[in-house]
Amino acid sequence: MSTASNSSPLPPPSVSVVMTAYNAADTIGLAITSVLAQEFHNFELIVVDDGSTDGTGDVVRSFADSRIRLDSPVRMGRSAAVNHGVDLAGGEFIAIADADDIALPSRLCLQQAFMSAHPDVDVLGGQMTAFWGSRSWRLNYPLAHDLIVSELTAGRMPLAHPAAMMRRAWFLRVGGMNTRYSRIEDFDLYYRSRTVTRFAALPEPLINYRFKTLSFDRWQQDNALFLRAQGKQSITHWERLGYLKYRVAVATQKRGWKVTPKGRGVIDSPH
Repeated sequence: MSTASNSSPLPPPSVSVVMTAYNAADTIGLAITSVLAQEFHNFELIVVDDGSTDGTGDVVRSFADSRIRLDSPVRMGRSAAVNHGVDLAGGEFIAIADADDIALPSRLCLQQAFMSAHPDVDVLGGQMTAFWGSRSWRLNYPLAHDLIVSELTAGRMPLAHPAAMMRRAWFLRVGGMNTRYSRIEDFDLYYRSRTVTRFAALPEPLINYRFKTLSFDRWQQDNALFLRAQGKQSITHWERLGYLKYRVAVATQKRGWKVTPKGRGVIDSPH
């Protein structure tokens, strides 16, 4: 004689962490470990393996944790992969996570508490600690809605997207990521939705960000995409000057010279 189970279905997670990965086998293990070590526990981790060929999926499958959901569609690109992950998500809140960054243990706890206490906020950012080799330093971002919108309108990126949390309903309402963009899709999302979105950011660092310096060709491509997202045309004769300013900013941050706003608050200890 069979007996009915007294167990009831588990409630849906409050937070869905969406991590997209393309050939990230060397870094995704640390990224996943940092998510699983969160002080906040009511979450799921959705990993979208975006057509990797280096064994990224095998690394994900090596984790025996029921909170991880791995999906391996065909290669679709970063924007479409994020949209796909959000479609799969069951949480009210979406936490963006990159496959080469390290979430600090309090990240989800701080963000979920803030979003729950401020139902008017659609997107919540935070600060980041960048690391490069054995050196690390803090990247600072504005906290207030008006400052964030002002920076977006000026064509600058005022949110640490790898540390962002957003309401799933908002993401779907504004149309998600624009799949025409293979890069700067985060800026495009926030720029085109800035008049119907309430932004905020926490003062605490939420992730350790693996710093990357762009080549001139990549910087030039990204600059053209930033302008395109704003409906502007590229002014080519200023591009090398713009890239020089970018490299100066990178150099000052890496060396701990407190010159640029994002480079202040340097941490000299290894990451």
